[in-house]
Parts: sequence; structure tokens; C-alpha cells
Amino acid sequence: MVEAVADARSVVVVGAGFIGVELAENLVWRGISTTVVERGTQVAAPAPLDVEMAAPVAAEMPANRLISVCRR
Repeated sequence: MVEAVADARSVVVVGAGFIGVELAENLVWRGISTTVVERGTQVAAPAPLDVEMAAPVAAEMPANRLISVCRR
């Protein structure tokens, strides 16, 4: 994965499940502008997080330079 994004300035991660959010976090850590797109209405849904647990995760994403786009 590191080689695939070595020259990237921005990346879109499709899927805001556990793996997608973890990948996005690592990309931001590498200095890559990252947007997470989710077809569902919340991050990490339906498992491992329920609505009450997913809300704080989604709220922290912008503070960590992550943009998330979920269906409303």
C-alpha cells in the first residue's frame, strides 16, 4: 500500500468501516489529504459500532484532518 500512494497528494477511501477508517488515519499520518466515503449513514456501521458509539468517532474525524461523507 505504501508504494501505491507514495506520490499521492490526496486519496479517497471507499468504505468507513473499521479498516477504511484505519487506512484513512494512516494516510493522514503520512501527510496525504484523505476523504472517506461511506454509502451508509454512519462510520463503522452496522458493526462494530452502534449509532451512539459511531457519533463520537465521526465527530473526531475532522479534528484529525479526515473528511467523511456518509449518506443522510
